[in-house]
Amino acid sequence: IMAALSNNSLEVYNLPPAGSSKAAPIEPIKLYSLDIPGHRSDVRTLCVSSDDTLLASAANGSLKLWNLKTTQCVRTMDCGYALCSTFLPGDKHIVVGTKTGELLLFDLSSSSLLETIPAHTGAVWGIHVRPDGRGLVSGSADKDIKFWDFEVREVAGEGLNEGGVTGRVLTMAHTKTLKMTDDVLAIKYSPDGKLLAVSLLDSTVKVFFADTLKFFLSLYGHKLPVLSLDISSDSKLIITCSADKNIKIWGLDFGDCHRSLFAHEESIMQVAFERGTHYFWSVGKDKMVKYWDGDKFECIQKLDGHHGEVWALAVSNRGNFVATGSHDKSIRIWEKTDEPLFLEEERERELEELYDSNVNARDRDELRVLPNGEEAPGPESTEVTKSTTETLMAGERIMEALEISEADQALTKAHQEELAPLSAEQRAKIAAPPRNPIFGMYNGIGPQEYVLKVVRQIPAASLHDALLVLPFGRVTQLIEHLDYWAHKEWQITLTSRVLFFLLRTHHSQIVATRALRNTMISLRTHLREALRRQKDSVGYNLAALKFIQRQNDANKSAEFYEQGGGMVEEEKVREIIEKGVKKHAPTLVACPAGSLITRTGSPIDNTQALDTDEAAYISRRRAALPSLWTSYAGNASTGTTGYNYTQLFLNNNYPRLGTAVSGGGFRASLYGAGTLSALDSRNATNVGGLLQLSDYLSGLSGGSWIVTSLMMSDLSDLYSLVVGLNGESGWELDLDLLAPDGLLGVGDNIDYYNDLLDDVRAKADAGFPISLVDIWGRALSYHFFNQTDAANFYEDTGHDAGLLFSSIALTLNFQNAASPFPIVVTTSRINASQQLANTSDTTVIPLSNTQFEITPYHFGSYDPTLQAHIPVQYAGTYLNNGTALNSSACVNGFENAGFVIGSSAALFNAAEDVIGDSTFLQLIDTLGDDITSIQSPNYSIPLVANWPNSFYNFAPADGQAFESAGENILQITDGGENGENVPIAPLLVKARNLDIILAIDASADTNQYWPNGTSLIATADRVAGYFQGNYTSFPPVPETPDIFVQQGLNIRPTFFGCNTTGTGNSSNPGEYPIVVYLPNAPSPDGTGFLTNTSTFKLDYSADEYLPFLDSAHSNALKGFQTNGSLTDPDYALCLKCAIVDRARHRAMVDRSPACSTCMNKYCWSETSQPDDFPSTSGNLGSTSGTGTGGSSGGGGTSAAATLVHNKRGIVGALMLAVATLL
Repeated sequence: IMAALSNNSLEVYNLPPAGSSKAAPIEPIKLYSLDIPGHRSDVRTLCVSSDDTLLASAANGSLKLWNLKTTQCVRTMDCGYALCSTFLPGDKHIVVGTKTGELLLFDLSSSSLLETIPAHTGAVWGIHVRPDGRGLVSGSADKDIKFWDFEVREVAGEGLNEGGVTGRVLTMAHTKTLKMTDDVLAIKYSPDGKLLAVSLLDSTVKVFFADTLKFFLSLYGHKLPVLSLDISSDSKLIITCSADKNIKIWGLDFGDCHRSLFAHEESIMQVAFERGTHYFWSVGKDKMVKYWDGDKFECIQKLDGHHGEVWALAVSNRGNFVATGSHDKSIRIWEKTDEPLFLEEERERELEELYDSNVNARDRDELRVLPNGEEAPGPESTEVTKSTTETLMAGERIMEALEISEADQALTKAHQEELAPLSAEQRAKIAAPPRNPIFGMYNGIGPQEYVLKVVRQIPAASLHDALLVLPFGRVTQLIEHLDYWAHKEWQITLTSRVLFFLLRTHHSQIVATRALRNTMISLRTHLREALRRQKDSVGYNLAALKFIQRQNDANKSAEFYEQGGGMVEEEKVREIIEKGVKKHAPTLVACPAGSLITRTGSPIDNTQALDTDEAAYISRRRAALPSLWTSYAGNASTGTTGYNYTQLFLNNNYPRLGTAVSGGGFRASLYGAGTLSALDSRNATNVGGLLQLSDYLSGLSGGSWIVTSLMMSDLSDLYSLVVGLNGESGWELDLDLLAPDGLLGVGDNIDYYNDLLDDVRAKADAGFPISLVDIWGRALSYHFFNQTDAANFYEDTGHDAGLLFSSIALTLNFQNAASPFPIVVTTSRINASQQLANTSDTTVIPLSNTQFEITPYHFGSYDPTLQAHIPVQYAGTYLNNGTALNSSACVNGFENAGFVIGSSAALFNAAEDVIGDSTFLQLIDTLGDDITSIQSPNYSIPLVANWPNSFYNFAPADGQAFESAGENILQITDGGENGENVPIAPLLVKARNLDIILAIDASADTNQYWPNGTSLIATADRVAGYFQGNYTSFPPVPETPDIFVQQGLNIRPTFFGCNTTGTGNSSNPGEYPIVVYLPNAPSPDGTGFLTNTSTFKLDYSADEYLPFLDSAHSNALKGFQTNGSLTDPDYALCLKCAIVDRARHRAMVDRSPACSTCMNKYCWSETSQPDDFPSTSGNLGSTSGTGTGGSSGGGGTSAAATLVHNKRGIVGALMLAVATLL
């Protein structure tokens, strides 16, 4: 008997007959064994010698060497489970990487294993020889990349030479190691030796400079890990393939993705370029080998022959053959021939095979029978595919129509050429040639109209699939017909649809076809003109319909009044008539299972934890930052700290950074934008990179405007975001926030306010409380979000009315954990009585009141008075002790982005403490006319943001009490009304575990609108007085703003918390984060644009906001300015020292001399101030709202007056504008 075994061999056995039934069974005797020289297991790796004469293949247990000319196996050597291999320069040695982490060095001439190197602790997935031929690099699942140099060592003769003369053999010496954050799956040098590309298990590809190993690019976009990559010979392109079945082609200059190709039906195992070209090969688990054009992004040829998954690929150096290895244990050599290959024929052949396979599949379905002989019922519905008989026939009909049209046009042209030289009499005697009878069936229509009729008859669902069938020659002919249709304005919608699909599908070929250029130019002209006329027609009809609607509404109003005897209230009529699009209105939805409230826990009993989604995001973000931290810390151009960062950052001991942007209206938004641009790595500044390295970015009031706008724009460049470059609409700064057409431009302003009120009315009609903050939030949306520009500002368009704060989580950078986690901060009051009863001289509302935070994932507070949050998408849901009124009473859409930033800047209640009662009430009556006309004042509170209380009757842990637990409405107010105008508090939460906080302060604490440290003092008072157990302790700061100013801390960067004594750094370093204070301050020499603009100022021209941005940007780079200098050349180094200081302490590394000098220069403590601090007392205006008594001032003006002084321009302007217009 002959047996074919699964290990690729044949055996023949003899089965002797049994002697008797009682005799013992006789064992079969193996007579012959046929072992072909192939592998006994999957071929996992292939490599070709430099002269294309030898092929090395490796599998589990064996390495084989093949003569490519004779296809004979010339060497077989034992090895482990091989995963990768390469010939070394000279083709006399081979290195194999194994699953156990070893590198095996083989000598081919002696067929011997020279050395086994225990290189890694995990599988070696990739090795590659350096372009200079003097070493190689290996990458492994142990997350290490190791670099090796080739060396020659002496060995004892022992048979090599007489007398024991020593010999020389090749070996490899380990030189250095690069640690990665995840398993290394593939690694490759660029042919020019400048770059090293590495693919990781996290689905990204990192590119480093080969000489310094500094990070260069990160390529992300694959959904599953990148299994292989290759770089073109000119080092301009890199291709990556992934288990997600896609191949991506990237540029190595900027890391941009040129094209993503859905290449295989299963995981793609390997890709490789042909040398000297941009053609490349790919193999996958779908058993296919494919050949691609990397410039035109099209598949040239598909090769099938393997019977199992294709694991390995090797391309010859001359490009004349390619070798593949498979799960079927075979190696196939595919040779190029001189026979020309026509892509159109390949596509037609593929379509025929696809058609045949579908027909066969249908035949098999038709032949299915049940066991009882009855025919099996077919499915009721099937999925839509591109290979149906209908689509193929539709494509053939289009091609047939194009052929008939082409023949008719040629016939007509020939007849006209024949008539051209003849006289009129002679022409009359010559009859027109007979046309195709099909034109007669349609009353003699022209060829172009006939093709249009055929295309129109194809069902819309099948049109795109039918167009895919057309060869490119017919596509060019169809484009000429499209030009004719556009010129005649026939079926413009259909014409546009066909054109755009052809452009998407055949873009590369169309661009490369010069003969189509004139046709495309003509088509563009004709189509634009036709579309313009259609747009005018639609606009005219739309205006007419709106007029008819207004007439109809007026008639209905009259009818309702007549039916009610003239006693029907106008608002009730409006409620009946106006159905409006509730685009701004929240909606009721079904509630999810379980409680919506999640308790945050308390650090007192060590149970405090982040929101699950936030924790997952921060984990992914911190996993993506190590290379950026290494690049920032190791950047020699910004100074050398003297630390060994390999030691400092060991075990992921990287700094944890947060950034906070203060309130202060437009001034704070612009100053925050300018400062963040200085911290942006894209601007190549001496402090660049800290924006990208921040784990968190918090903002309140005006600071929340820049934070939210930046995150909504997907972390756009700051200047582009504000000014309107690179596709951004820009902030509408030149249009006044409240009277965009000026106080005299009543017409446009009334339209503007009516549009705002329409959106707010939709929210009220949906049953939700509204206030002045709703109007305020809609006005901010017009000025800070992308749907509004100068051209459509007064048009009744969307203006981001439905933009939700949670949509930040949908942006690309956020999904890739490439942006800071945003937090918008607000405060709250119980009611107006609590505010009026507050006797503090420093706050509008008590410091003990709960401070809320709004993130893309949750709404709530970590304060001990609440310790809970709900998912932000359910914000606005009224809950009684965590339970909704019923299963369908949950709310979606309440967290409108404009309303969120309006809530953070809801300052109208602050004026209540400043303006006399009668005057105030009179102005509020004027302001609230439209609000109260929309909604009863008994239902809403007009001066604060109204958030239905999701924490009604909720009891926090630790015996605490939530002050607003008994209120139906959460009265949300401006984030700075408790005195903390820089939103540091959320960054002090212990569960967030931050090392350092950048505090950007553009407050107007003095009468000249400069900051004086009041916010930091308020935060210190709040932490010390109320929340000592719930927050990381706050570093010591000066006791009063006067001391702050006297020591010059209001005009230069200062580090708090690094050189403290007592309970500070000396006893327990790192118990609180270091705070880097970045105040808004003028240039010491008095030059440059002064950024202390009044908060009255609600519009900025380009001549104002551009120098403002430049000045804020410059101020963030200057540092400590002494001895008449305008900048500190060591500031970037000193800031770097502060950034890494907490990580340094955790690593138990002494502070370096360079950093000690810096800390003495910039750090503040109770007993010592920074070196050479300049006194500025009285230079920047007098303190407003602070005095000399108490820990943070006391005498003089009240805190409410301070806040209104800080923001009264907005209050005053709103009062004036609404009183004037409404």
